[in-house]
Amino acid sequence: MTRPAGKSKPWKKPPSKPAFYLDEGVPIAVATTFRTLGCNAATVPTHLRSATDIVQLAYATKLGRIFVAIDRDFIGYMFPARRIIESPGIIFFITTVPTERQLTKLVHRAVNYINQTTISGKICLVSDGGVRLQRVFLLPFN
Repeated sequence: MTRPAGKSKPWKKPPSKPAFYLDEGVPIAVATTFRTLGCNAATVPTHLRSATDIVQLAYATKLGRIFVAIDRDFIGYMFPARRIIESPGIIFFITTVPTERQLTKLVHRAVNYINQTTISGKICLVSDGGVRLQRVFLLPFN
């Protein structure tokens, strides 16, 4: 594609939609909703089924995808801070009512939020009550 004649501004590539990597516990309806919104959503490949969440996050990071999981108990997730900081981001859907309709609503909420801000190196908690971004810090050793 060539730049139109007479334009002095540099040619800008339109922003691309974020790509997602869905954990095993995420229903296929969530992937379908992401795709309906024009996003690229990949599911866990066969060789990584039953792998730990840390392995899944490392794989998502290698692919340059935001890791997506559903958790009813966020405290149960412990990722090394460096893994989070190096990642394109993590989204946790937190809901007491994990129905297809509610998860669809949360996906819309997440995509709208991500279109306005970056979550790279952060954890994005998307719940029934809204969206909260959690930053991660590395503590220096003494």
